Amino acid sequence: MELVALYDNIIVGHIVYTKGYVDGVNNDTFITFGPISVSPKFQNKQIGSKLIRISLQKAARIGYSAVFITGDENYYSRFLFEYASKYNIHLEGIPEEDEAPFFMVRCLKEDALDNVSGCFVFNDYYNVNDTMYFVDLPGYGYAKVSREERAKWGVMIEKYLHTSPSLKAVFLLVDSRHEPSANDVNMYDWIVYHGFEPVIIATKADKINRSQLAKQVRLLRSHLGLPAETKLIPFSAETKQGREEIWETITAVTDTVSVS
Repeated sequence: MELVALYDNIIVGHIVYTKGYVDGVNNDTFITFGPISVSPKFQNKQIGSKLIRISLQKAARIGYSAVFITGDENYYSRFLFEYASKYNIHLEGIPEEDEAPFFMVRCLKEDALDNVSGCFVFNDYYNVNDTMYFVDLPGYGYAKVSREERAKWGVMIEKYLHTSPSLKAVFLLVDSRHEPSANDVNMYDWIVYHGFEPVIIATKADKINRSQLAKQVRLLRSHLGLPAETKLIPFSAETKQGREEIWETITAVTDTVSVS
């Protein structure tokens, strides 16, 4: 399920929902949303909030019973989200004794979580034309959670990279405008250590001029310690710069392997 916000027939906001499940529970009415995106020119205009409110209403009408998310409890509580641990539901990959206040749920039906307990599994798999799956792993940079909580997300990322037999390529997104953060460097080193050579996507390329972008690309390569053969692709969601090169890279992988 997804919803867009339009201005003069131009998409300025977008929210997408995917399925999730509680391990061992036969219930296909649990969902989660993310990512939510709003064009920079239209941020701070309540578009994100409206997308959440309207899409929650739509989800209830369709028949979904509960929405699980990870995020800032202070923000999402305004939409009646509450700690999932209240219902004895915990986040996969995080020990049950560790409270995860960023893991929350909104019940769309009064009895949605009656007799339900266990670990929730996010199904952040996006089927692309039945040829491949994109898997959206939790972010560690922008997310509105504490440093300690971000560290717990690392457990989930590590588990996926270690145990997914069909994983063929890893893309690491970094902000082209800035020097790589310690998290960027650590994540790159960790991915390489475990046998992958990630493709680096330098986002927000439209926010700096061409000469500055070339300088930032060199900075990113230097600070991350990238080998010459490692791909680094400047990308802009606004101008679509880099989109074709990214698709060519993805196609090269899917043309040579069977993605299941």
